[in-house]
Amino acid sequence: MKKLLFIFMLIFLVVPNFTYAYIWNIGNPMCTGLGEYATKFCNFLWKIESILYILSAAVAVIFIVVGGIMYVTAGESEDKVKQAKKTVINALIGVAIIVAAGFLVGIVNEIITSNLS
Repeated sequence: MKKLLFIFMLIFLVVPNFTYAYIWNIGNPMCTGLGEYATKFCNFLWKIESILYILSAAVAVIFIVVGGIMYVTAGESEDKVKQAKKTVINALIGVAIIVAAGFLVGIVNEIITSNLS
């Protein structure tokens, strides 16, 4: 059973990295059809955007885990329980902001690239 679980974890952790690496090398499909320098600049911004999304999602997950550990170890202390809940709620608000920012950047990118081509 442990071997099967390890195989599934390996598949879910490694396979997306290969596909993301492929996408990373070809660039953003929305940047095609622009001029040479505009395409390079668009791909550069897209890579920075991707890195920021990955880092912010990792930080949000870390805060959710830390809040969960705080909640589990709080015991009967009401202040620690409130602090743990506040940490998790703030992390979830951060995730919502990350997702909203992704949609907003996608919409702005679509508008800009449709006007340039």
